[in-house]
Amino acid sequence: MQPLVWMLHAGGRRLEDLRELRAEQEVLEELGLRAVPDAGTVGDWLRRQGERGVEGLERVNQELIQGALEQEGEELIVDVDATEIEAEKQEAKWTYYHVRGYMPLVGYVNGICVGQEFREGNVSPGAGILPFAQKCEAALPKGKRIYLRSDSAAYQAEVIDYYSQPGRTFTITADLDAAVKQAIKHLAESEWKPYGTAEGTATDREIAETVHTMNRTKQAFRLIVLRWLNPQPNLFEAERYCYYAVATNREERATEVIWKHNERGTARTGTRN
Repeated sequence: MQPLVWMLHAGGRRLEDLRELRAEQEVLEELGLRAVPDAGTVGDWLRRQGERGVEGLERVNQELIQGALEQEGEELIVDVDATEIEAEKQEAKWTYYHVRGYMPLVGYVNGICVGQEFREGNVSPGAGILPFAQKCEAALPKGKRIYLRSDSAAYQAEVIDYYSQPGRTFTITADLDAAVKQAIKHLAESEWKPYGTAEGTATDREIAETVHTMNRTKQAFRLIVLRWLNPQPNLFEAERYCYYAVATNREERATEVIWKHNERGTARTGTRN
């Protein structure tokens, strides 16, 4: 079972990808694996095991996660996101991307999958996201600080309240709802500053921040906003600027918070943050 889990961690998506792992003798030695069964053998075993096999895979996965992340720093970054899987099956549901398929939730820490939840394509990405994030946390080594990063699916009062507790922080893409737009309008022109990349490259964007709260949150949080000139204003979108906002309780400078939050796209490649 361990070879299968390691293959999945390495980015494999099909049983045939086990062939790649079998060819890497140095990797096998480092993982303590003497041999790797072929794809057909593993497929037969999985079919015989059924749901019991899936539960076994999860137990092995948790053991591997504990060992792999124990030596990481004091803070672990948990990236939670919904992933679209397009499918041609008749029973597949329509996703919000207007294709048939599935929309499982996945959680990653430094390129390691620490949680997954299979979902139909028509399930909202934000449904049950807090219990899922807590499930991901349960798989991690104890005693670490937790930093949650997510898109706007997690922009919910219960998620923000939970990750406002001691030992937890968050950056979540904010919905540009009426309340957020109103908060942005109250920012004075003098508060907007030039925004540059982490590499020191200037951009056409400006950055500012304010304090914001939601109707059901127990405390306020930082709202960091980027703006840039609307390249195509029209009758339906006459705003002079386009906006992007991130809700957070982290204490770094606003630009650093945005840099960290934008690293979510590298979560599954194992990039260290």
